[in-house]
Amino acid sequence: MKRIASIIFVLIIFTFAGIKCCAEDTQSNALDDYSDVVSEGISSAIDDDTKSKMQEEGIDGSSLTDITLKSVISVVWDEFTENLVEPIKVFARLIAVLILTAIAKSFSPDGSDDGVGQTFTIISLLGSMAIIYSIVYEAFDKVCVFLNNLLTFMLSYVPIFASVTAASGGYTVGGGYYTGVLCVCEIVSFCTQNVIMPFLSLFLALSFTSAINPDMRFSSAAESVKNAVKLVLNALMLVFTGLMTVQSFSSASTDGAAAKAVRFGATSFIPIIGSSVSESYSSVYASIGIIRSSVGSIGIIVIGVMLLNPLVTLICVRATIQFANMISELLGLSTASELLQSVGYAISAAISTTVCFSVMFIISTAIVMMASANLAS
Repeated sequence: MKRIASIIFVLIIFTFAGIKCCAEDTQSNALDDYSDVVSEGISSAIDDDTKSKMQEEGIDGSSLTDITLKSVISVVWDEFTENLVEPIKVFARLIAVLILTAIAKSFSPDGSDDGVGQTFTIISLLGSMAIIYSIVYEAFDKVCVFLNNLLTFMLSYVPIFASVTAASGGYTVGGGYYTGVLCVCEIVSFCTQNVIMPFLSLFLALSFTSAINPDMRFSSAAESVKNAVKLVLNALMLVFTGLMTVQSFSSASTDGAAAKAVRFGATSFIPIIGSSVSESYSSVYASIGIIRSSVGSIGIIVIGVMLLNPLVTLICVRATIQFANMISELLGLSTASELLQSVGYAISAAISTTVCFSVMFIISTAIVMMASANLAS
């Protein structure tokens, strides 16, 4: 009898051991397949330029721990050196035009803007406009291309990250992220198609017109418009991030309570293997949580890589205009200084717009990652 009982016990052990190994293999394969599908979805949403830059730097979902401060500084420095070439050429041309204007103005009686001085002032302004327009328009065009690429990426990325967050136990957190970020995507889409480029073009045209017409002084109005744009964008970012923070962390509490209730029910009401089911539940959610962290991190990195080129271009152009404005003030060319100040305000508004929308997406993703970090515990 003891021999029969021993045989039965051994058979039961081998049976359940086989089931466990098979379950573990199945779970591992399922997670690998799920990770591959998520990676393919994110990869297809990234534009070709950003994808090539990330490949050059060796950035992917499996090498995020290799990113250091030194490598980030190196990438930013390379981007600056690459985008500084054209602004330096423009700066040299502007300085040449300003110096010639100052020399021509010195031939007029008492240095006034009458006669020869006024003629050369108008010619220099026209020359400065021709020099500035190409580089400024190129920078504005990069802003529009960036916002279009960002919108395309986020419209594909948001459902992926929200679904991964929900699969890791953050049902309401993922739903709130999906709803909130898609609303911001609609705002970005509307601004990109109907507001940003027409607004910046009008801004630039008024700057050029006021420089030619001595009765118009647009620099003060341009500064007011720039400050108004910054105020609106800051308010939008503050309200959005505040709502995302409150909603995400309150939703995370709800999801955490639901997960604990499921584990408690499995432990209490499933006989014999209830604790094993509860641990398996936590293990699966923790594994998906790792995928969620990788997806969130790679999304933030992609936005940062997308932002780098247009932001560096705008900063370089803004610095060029600022230094040229300093030279014009030193030479006593008030009209040229007025023009350069107005153009500088337009570039500042473009920088604020670009950074604001990018930071909103980055912060919202980081908030969801923080809020759902301990759902499986």
